[in-house]
Amino acid sequence: MGWGAKGRGKSSGGGGGHFFAQEEEHQSASGGGGGHYFGAQGGDDNDDEEGRATLRAKEEMKWKKKLREVEDLERKRDAGEKLASNQLEKLGNKSKILEELAKLGPSSRPRPGASSAAISAAA
Repeated sequence: MGWGAKGRGKSSGGGGGHFFAQEEEHQSASGGGGGHYFGAQGGDDNDDEEGRATLRAKEEMKWKKKLREVEDLERKRDAGEKLASNQLEKLGNKSKILEELAKLGPSSRPRPGASSAAISAAA
């Protein structure tokens, strides 16, 4: 007998022995047609809003982190440290970072301890 001959081939009844075939049977038996593997059914408006809020919060955190990094580089530069070319490039992106934060809206304004230039630019 070959590799797949014993116990593999076509199954006799029972909906097939394959994992995905079993999953399809489970979904149709539970009335879940087209749902997610873990049983999520359809889209709920609250879920969509929460998802958008989560994505927005992630974007906000990403841009705030970039702003903190630029401000740290500015402090190093002002303290007399010599910055590498990639660090100088990051400094040049500050206006883009502030624009992105402004697009996200009022809750994405820099925190109270942020530099005054960042606060006035974001306003």
